[in-house]
Amino acid sequence: MKTRTAIKEPMVWLMFGIPLLTAIAGFYTLHLASKANATDVVNMPVSRMAQVQQSDLGADETAARAGLTAILNVADGYWTISSKNPLSNKFLILDLQHPIDKTKDIRLTLHKQGDRFISHAPVNKNNDWLLQLSDVKKQWRLVGRFHKQADTAQLRASVQLP
Repeated sequence: MKTRTAIKEPMVWLMFGIPLLTAIAGFYTLHLASKANATDVVNMPVSRMAQVQQSDLGADETAARAGLTAILNVADGYWTISSKNPLSNKFLILDLQHPIDKTKDIRLTLHKQGDRFISHAPVNKNNDWLLQLSDVKKQWRLVGRFHKQADTAQLRASVQLP
């Protein structure tokens, strides 16, 4: 009877290979997770109470009570906000939050021109943006999502009142 050496036995390779590959994959996953820059950072004031994270939704409730909605349009090469509701007298603040890298966030001031609000800042449609629109005094807030290569986005209050 012939005996095979341990190096030629497939079960030996499996016995050591699977745990080794699992460990390598685990370290690679940790490496990828450490590269993400603040993936769970929300650009809103948040207070932490024990194990619960609470956010101030007063501005969202104000927008919901007033029935505020808006449409972001970038088809003409400008950041343009229009709404059926009166939003402000002169200015609006539009926060464009990068979904992964907080260092790429942008804050735009939109000036009223006729019945629209416009910013002449360059339009970047190469990634998705989380949107927050508010008045200068932060009395109300509308949120939405601008998808990559899109021309429009809907903005509405993040809460619904009964």
